[in-house]
Amino acid sequence: MFIAKDIEGFLAGEKNISVSRGVGGAIRLQPVAMYTGQAVGAIAGLAIQKGVVASKINSTELQLLLSQQNLRITME
Repeated sequence: MFIAKDIEGFLAGEKNISVSRGVGGAIRLQPVAMYTGQAVGAIAGLAIQKGVVASKINSTELQLLLSQQNLRITME
């Protein structure tokens, strides 16, 4: 969802992600936009830190990083 399929190094976040029409209204809410931006920033940071492309970042490692920084990774 955040990593472009055909453009290496391009990460989409906030309201620029690809979603269905039904989900489109939900992602326009500020908390959701903020959470996606935080996730994209963490992906970029991990990729730089590890010296790899963003598509090589492990999703479990990303979730752990977000959790350790007390960032919400689920909506309640």
